[in-house]
Amino acid sequence: MTATCSDPNGHGDLGYVMLMVNTAIDPSDCCYVRYNIATGKSYLMDDSGTEFLFPDNNNFIQNSYAKIDCSKAEVTYPDANTMQIKWVITFKKAFSGNTYNLYLHAKDKSGLRTGWLKKGTWRVEGQLP
Repeated sequence: MTATCSDPNGHGDLGYVMLMVNTAIDPSDCCYVRYNIATGKSYLMDDSGTEFLFPDNNNFIQNSYAKIDCSKAEVTYPDANTMQIKWVITFKKAFSGNTYNLYLHAKDKSGLRTGWLKKGTWRVEGQLP
């Protein structure tokens, strides 16, 4: 999955970007990943939607719905204002066979936020056991 965000003050003004894969804007029981631009690290929300999980020693993060390989995350800058983050996400069986909305949210260093924006849908077919 690739998230694309722009900031009129330049991509260096972005603080973090979040992607949520769910039927509604709800942090529980879904794939909700956050990328902190200052640290260059990704985090995944736990099943209850109350706290972000950190990568393990093998650079993986997982909850009951998704597994993210943080070692394969890629960040690119197509132009002065735009940033793209590519996450390698494998969905688990509990998430398979359904169509989900893709929501994106960004915050810049001055605290301005986009709010959650629906950016499309995704049908989850493949899965881990």
